[in-house]
Amino acid sequence: MDKGIEALIARLNERYGPTEVPKCRLCAGQLSLQRSGREGNVWACSGQIDDEHGWHYAPGRDIADTHYQESQWYDYSGGGDSDVMELIAELEQAQKDRENWRMSFDNERLRADKLASEQAKTYERIAYLEKTLRSTEETLIAAGDQISELEAAPPAPIVAENFDAWFRMVMRPAMEFSGIKDAEQKMVYSSTQLAWNAAVLNGGSDAK
Repeated sequence: MDKGIEALIARLNERYGPTEVPKCRLCAGQLSLQRSGREGNVWACSGQIDDEHGWHYAPGRDIADTHYQESQWYDYSGGGDSDVMELIAELEQAQKDRENWRMSFDNERLRADKLASEQAKTYERIAYLEKTLRSTEETLIAAGDQISELEAAPPAPIVAENFDAWFRMVMRPAMEFSGIKDAEQKMVYSSTQLAWNAAVLNGGSDAK
């Protein structure tokens, strides 16, 4: 609750709340209401006791003693204002509702920020995969063209001097590819190997 509103409610409660009647300052007995009016209430220690014998005065006390006069206490608040107290209660409840709403709003904002961050990461991942797929598709098309050219040419026999290149191009990639579990890594590996194979088939020396 706002500190300013909290201080205001405390002052209103003190001003308009029911007054707590103090004990008798002479004997610590319970004060009782003696008179009530527009000018305030008068409380005093009458010395009367209510027990199994009914109402009677304590020993040594009577209606005319000075204890009654000296124990009088005046209350000018009128015993509180119930209408004002109801308004104070409504104000306190409104403040609590406001705090609850603010807390709920903050929680929802944090949740929305988290979802937005996760969504941005997802979009970045999709863009990366699309780029990888396009690159792989281009590599596959180029490899397909080269394969078509090779198929149209007469086959060349595999001799001892190019066996090592044949092993690198065919056997070793097959063994390495079988050991890769992640699908995305397989895709990248395939693209790289196809490019290498194309270089070998074109007679490039860099592929050795």
